[in-house]
Amino acid sequence: MDKKRLKILIVTHDFPPLNKMGSLRTFSWAKYWSKMGHEICVLTTKKEWFDGNLNLNIDPIDIEIVKVEEVSYLPIKILTKPKSREKLEVTYSQSNNSLYIDEIKNLLRKLRRYVGSTFDVHDIWILPAVRKALEIYKNWSYEVIVSSYGPQASHIVAGILRRLLNVFWVADYRDLWYGNHIFFGKWPFPIIEKNIEDYFVKKADLITVISDPFKERFISRFGDKVVTIENGFDHEELKNIENKEFFPKDGKIRLVYTGTIYPQKRDPSPLFEAINILRNLGFEVDKKLEVIFYGNDLGNLRELIKEYKVGNIVKTPGFVDRITSLQAQRSADGLIFLEWEDPSANGVLTGKLFEYMFSGRPIIGIGVSSKTTSGKLIEVSGTGIALGRDSTKIAEVLKKIIDGERINYSPSQEYLNRYTRKALAEKMLREIILRLDHY
Repeated sequence: MDKKRLKILIVTHDFPPLNKMGSLRTFSWAKYWSKMGHEICVLTTKKEWFDGNLNLNIDPIDIEIVKVEEVSYLPIKILTKPKSREKLEVTYSQSNNSLYIDEIKNLLRKLRRYVGSTFDVHDIWILPAVRKALEIYKNWSYEVIVSSYGPQASHIVAGILRRLLNVFWVADYRDLWYGNHIFFGKWPFPIIEKNIEDYFVKKADLITVISDPFKERFISRFGDKVVTIENGFDHEELKNIENKEFFPKDGKIRLVYTGTIYPQKRDPSPLFEAINILRNLGFEVDKKLEVIFYGNDLGNLRELIKEYKVGNIVKTPGFVDRITSLQAQRSADGLIFLEWEDPSANGVLTGKLFEYMFSGRPIIGIGVSSKTTSGKLIEVSGTGIALGRDSTKIAEVLKKIIDGERINYSPSQEYLNRYTRKALAEKMLREIILRLDHY
């Protein structure tokens, strides 16, 4: 690795303590680049209660020499934090507060189906963040800016700074901005969205994306300055996991899902159909199987549980902290991975998938097949099976698990090592230095 000491400004909304998968990606850069001897400053939003759970605890030693600048962007308190927020972080219940949060999220999702990401509350952060970045530059002349999408505000801030300061800019994409498979707006908003993205991102000196299919899309739009830096998993997180039994020893098979559900997209319906197939064949699945969904953004799961009459089997403990989530994954008999088999989702490789791959437990991919990017990775890596939406096939697999058969989990360590957060941070920095030398 080049010994040159770089000054790098990371511009991102997702950063600890915000408990989101995107925070782990940006945090890993700050952590490992600083350990490699580079100077790192993180410019991020001052987190609000509606941003999500703010309990992603990190070891201060990991970024003790990283400067973090939080910039507030709400001129007034336009929203009031609901009372008893602590309860929301423990249980996914029918409480007034939980329903209040769900209503806000559902309203925003409906809005985004029309406008895409053309309008976002975090856009208010753009001007305060640019002012702060310019102030930082006066006393600490950073040579590289790395911004991570989403939201779009991060790239817009970095794009403005690129024009004002002529500093090398890396635009990182965890998801698509224009053409997002979850939130693709109605005309004319996608056109507006694409024009905004083109205007800013065409000035980026390097674009990093999370998969090769994404890379192909971006090359067609922005040229050959695109490289793939996948999501991954940080082995060092495991030092906080206690080696103890997490679930009761009651003979039940437990399948675990951790994350978000998007109606009709990340959809557990085929799994519930499979459970009912076994019921109709006379299997006592209610006594032998438990499916646990962790998270506080579970979409239409309540309605699906009622529709398929699986309330005795499907449990929703609610949101849990990251340590508990990892413990649940590593104690499960299998991990449920949900995505949808659609051309618009081609190239989507979530951080959750890599987290599952390192769990030591087999992945049961639903909604994905060997033809999809994520399904292919599950099978090629030897970490599980991709079953698509075939409820009959899913039922066959469930029966085998209940009967004591094991799903294949046999990845090579060498293969998994490609996707450690440390290795990916090193790979990304090599790509930056390679181009910076010719800048």
